[in-house]
Amino acid sequence: MNAAINMDTATAALLASSLAALVATLGLVVVVFRAGFAERFSPYLASIAAGLLVATAIFLFPEAIESVNNAPVYVLFGYFILFTLNRTFDSSNASASVSGSAIPPLFAIGLHSLIDGVEYGVLFSFDIYSAIIASFGLILHEFAEGVVLYVLLRHAGLGKATAFLLAFMGAALTTPLGTLLANYFIVGLDDASFGIVTSMAVGALLYVGTTHLIDHLKDAPNRGISMLLYLVGMLLAGVLGLLHHHGDGHDHHHDHHDHAYELQEKDQDVVSLS
Repeated sequence: MNAAINMDTATAALLASSLAALVATLGLVVVVFRAGFAERFSPYLASIAAGLLVATAIFLFPEAIESVNNAPVYVLFGYFILFTLNRTFDSSNASASVSGSAIPPLFAIGLHSLIDGVEYGVLFSFDIYSAIIASFGLILHEFAEGVVLYVLLRHAGLGKATAFLLAFMGAALTTPLGTLLANYFIVGLDDASFGIVTSMAVGALLYVGTTHLIDHLKDAPNRGISMLLYLVGMLLAGVLGLLHHHGDGHDHHHDHHDHAYELQEKDQDVVSLS
């Protein structure tokens, strides 16, 4: 892990997911007051985000292989989980297919944002530098998530105030909630279990970057600019990833395990003193 970054990983993950919630809220505010601007601008943010996430997942994949046996299987499983959930509750067609019901898009995007929050906790515990790179992509795409959910809820027949409140809960609050859940259970994981969770997170990043955000890229007013921004995102993550790996020699430490061991040692000391 980069020695220059000494922030507590759990706090860093929560701060990143809270920033993502703030960006989703910003998307909601913009789409309420400047709907046309939000719908034109969000696909370009999604393009950069997709490039960042795909490149980050590629750099994390070899480390996932080193951390657990059958890592590729768990990567595919992580991809498959998000693919299945998002296709089961296809938010892009939900308002038309369920007679205007607001539940499918709210559930789909809310669950997706919750899983995004879990990814923050897992990635920051695994490698804080790579997590920071991935966070740029995850945070940027939250703007589009807030816009999309609000629009779908409005199409489902909800009023502006109700759609804004539910979109805020589904696209914004669920992200830090997922991080809090991740920070709670990660401490107790052994190395093998943590490697499995990390591999699944890589698969989730691949899904968001290669599949989930593609729908937003198609909506860009200028697809040439959208593709260029996608490549810029990949290049940026690639350069940062290369600098990181050449700089630290792949020497990663799992702070969450160290913290768990410290807690166990303190408990043993208390028992021995009593």
